Amino acid sequence: MQSQNSRTVLLFAMLSLIMLPAYLAAEDVKDDLSLYKRMGGYDVIADSVDNFLERYDNDPELLQFLGGLNAAESARIRQHFVDYLCERTGGPCIYLGRDMVKTHQGLAITDAHYNRVMAHLNQAFSQNRVPLREKEEILAMLEALRPQMIRQ
Repeated sequence: MQSQNSRTVLLFAMLSLIMLPAYLAAEDVKDDLSLYKRMGGYDVIADSVDNFLERYDNDPELLQFLGGLNAAESARIRQHFVDYLCERTGGPCIYLGRDMVKTHQGLAITDAHYNRVMAHLNQAFSQNRVPLREKEEILAMLEALRPQMIRQ
């Protein structure tokens, strides 16, 4: 009986050693997923952008930048924003808009404006249940754009 238990323990130990690399690799794959996939993909990005734009449109401090656009212009800007975030997070989209400097040139965006935008984005991602780690990653990526948006 003891011999049988010893063989069982040995077999279990051997199988554990064989399976350990596969288990660790599966955990690494989870960490290697793109930000796009980890945050929920296209639908989460699109819903977050919609939520952000609703907040943006209701912020009197920001209306000077996108206020008064017709429906077609608003839809174009929305799609550019979705495509930009999708591409930058590792998704399958291709952003075809202008670079950030040209896009925001001459708008006189201040740090206060940018802070408001970042707050609205934070709230939009939270409302769409983007996990904290992923939300922090995408907000850090967008924060890194601040020097391109605020030109003295």
